[in-house]
Amino acid sequence: MLSIGSTTLEDPSTEVGVRIVARRLADGGVEFGLQQRGGDGSWGGRQLPARRFFPPDAGVGRWLASSPFGVAAIAPAPDSPETPREPTPAGTPQASPLERGDELVASSGYHTCAINAGEGVECWGDNRPRFRLGNASVEQAASPISVPGISDAVAISIGDSSSGTGDGHTCILHSDRTVSCWGSDQGGAMGQGTPRDLGPPADDRPDRDPSVPVVGPAVGLAVPTRVPGIVDAVAVSAGGRNTCVVHADGGASCWGENGSGNLGDGTGQSRDWPERVRGLSGVVAIAAGWTHACALHSDGTVSCWGSNNFGQLGDGTSSDSRLPVKVRGIDDAVAVSASSLYTCAVHRSGQLSCWGRNVSNHNAEFGNLIVLTGMLGTGSLANRVFSPAPVIGITDAVAVGTGRWSSCAVHKDGGVSCWGTNAAGQLGIGTMEHRWEPQRLANITDAVAVTVSSREQWGGSHACVVSAGSGVLCWGDNRYGQLGVGDTEPRLSPTSTRATDDAGQGGNAATGVIPALTLPDWSDEASMVDAGPFRAAMDQLVEESESAFPWLRIAWDHIRDDVRLFDEAAGATTLVSCGFSRPREYDCLTSELAIGTRLNRLSMSELLRIGVHELAHVYDQATALTPARAWGAVQLYFAVTYPNCHQGGEEILADTMLHLVDPDAHLTYYGPQSSCPDAPVTPTEEAKNILRTGLAGEVPAWYTQHVTDGAALWRLFRDAPTNLALLSNLMNEFGGLCRTDFLRDWRLVPPRDSNPFRDGGC
Repeated sequence: MLSIGSTTLEDPSTEVGVRIVARRLADGGVEFGLQQRGGDGSWGGRQLPARRFFPPDAGVGRWLASSPFGVAAIAPAPDSPETPREPTPAGTPQASPLERGDELVASSGYHTCAINAGEGVECWGDNRPRFRLGNASVEQAASPISVPGISDAVAISIGDSSSGTGDGHTCILHSDRTVSCWGSDQGGAMGQGTPRDLGPPADDRPDRDPSVPVVGPAVGLAVPTRVPGIVDAVAVSAGGRNTCVVHADGGASCWGENGSGNLGDGTGQSRDWPERVRGLSGVVAIAAGWTHACALHSDGTVSCWGSNNFGQLGDGTSSDSRLPVKVRGIDDAVAVSASSLYTCAVHRSGQLSCWGRNVSNHNAEFGNLIVLTGMLGTGSLANRVFSPAPVIGITDAVAVGTGRWSSCAVHKDGGVSCWGTNAAGQLGIGTMEHRWEPQRLANITDAVAVTVSSREQWGGSHACVVSAGSGVLCWGDNRYGQLGVGDTEPRLSPTSTRATDDAGQGGNAATGVIPALTLPDWSDEASMVDAGPFRAAMDQLVEESESAFPWLRIAWDHIRDDVRLFDEAAGATTLVSCGFSRPREYDCLTSELAIGTRLNRLSMSELLRIGVHELAHVYDQATALTPARAWGAVQLYFAVTYPNCHQGGEEILADTMLHLVDPDAHLTYYGPQSSCPDAPVTPTEEAKNILRTGLAGEVPAWYTQHVTDGAALWRLFRDAPTNLALLSNLMNEFGGLCRTDFLRDWRLVPPRDSNPFRDGGC
């Protein structure tokens, strides 16, 4: 992929002269590059993409997918010669190469994005925080949808959250060498801050200077936003909560969370603006993991920094390093990939080496079965590998993708092999059997790029490749539509993503579209509005209303300090996360309430009504705040009564709670103009009475009439849209659930007509 940028030529039809050059190496392999014709007709120096090697035994007809590459259009000089001069002699200083990684596709545990042929970007999967997909118009897209405003992307990277929180920010490299990001801004990963003096870095500096504020969590950016100060990037990599770029001069910069020294600046201080990694030069590619990062140098060596508890830095130790250290024994690398806890590198010969955490050991939620799998593919079951070890059977790799539990490599012939754990079918081999050693995938012969997602949940991973003939193929977990195949069913073997129509939806690809409410583009601190007056007004409202509505006080005290206002379009969002707090205890938490002020045109009374609606979400979704059984019964009623109203009826439930507090308030999800087609004009008396009963801590009669045993409860739950907070509140009914593994892997969910509760006999 060759992109040509020009901001100086008046004639857009001006020809740009380039040619491919190659040389045979001592080992018989071939290295190729690009030369550009100058304005005077002479050929410039050899520019080398990161992926540029044919192996020694490459035959006729062998294709190699180069890294994306860019040149700048040069105006012809007056009276330039017709015949260009020969190449500059070897050893002549060359222009700074534009060397990029091969990120044509990227994934997190929740979504996937890919660069299309027109250099736009398409994403698919979960978008419920409204900022994962770069398009706030949908809650979930099971087929690709376009990211608006992008037409010049040449590389893409997603920072996967191995902790399961789903941070997953996305960054792209533009052809003009700038970088844009969108998604969660946890730790300052968006890089939107202003540089400030943290003092001189020192190796023995304490983790944090108490006089400097630590970068805190923010809501996120819903649309691609340029990173200030980045104008010469040639590669980008998004990590867990940090981001790194390679500059055209061979240096690198990082920003975001830095608790493990993963920004490489010699400190442990997080920051939300780019700053150079210390001591790096000649960098051609970079890979940011969860808490460590690695850089590939032009001489084939690799440097890493950050967390090293499993040996992921490859320096032979388990000591963290806040500054780059060289990986042992590697001087011929051509690609590097950093997972959450391990790292892999492709050698020029095609050999593949990995180091770091090697063994997955799982028994929680899977009975008493303990599964040991060598994730590095080295044939060893050592828990930690501190220096690079060869992956068994891989001798012709050209690219590698690493996830938390598994990895995949692209072979020189376009084939793909994967290895590691396979609880979600993420190895693509047609089964869910784990593999210590790489296994070839059937029917893939023209892959050019690969990505593997990371998730803390054992069965929550997927993988995708870019195929020269078939576009993007994905396999593995698909509970959020992250495979892009048009549904949410998992796949055990590679499946093509579905194209979208002009509306951005392929068949039933995009679900949960809310035409009546488009959430705001949450921006950086520059667009934040002082929330002090709103908090003061809410304090007064809660104080006046808490005797009649105690839930207001409970929810407000829980979220008050995490409320933010933005000078944006109207709308609001409350972050919700669910997971196991301990074995067999599944909980949901709420945090970070953000409200848009419709460009500061909303009155305080309007903001307060939005605030009450969002407090209803806080109370509804935080399982620690509610009377579990009584509130689960309320949630179940709204879920089965209004199944087409967003995530188990939670929006119409919140509107009903607002109505009880303020009967005159405008209700977004009731009435003929609402986005809930089954909702009446106003809340029914039955709905209000059930809600009042549940808020009082009592189980509504509706529940006891309709739920007589575990089988009846399960049928109602399976007929309603998924609401994990609902299941959390009712999972101990009828003796409790026999199994909870399906909460980690939705493919294991029991069928509708079964009874997974203990009264069914287990």
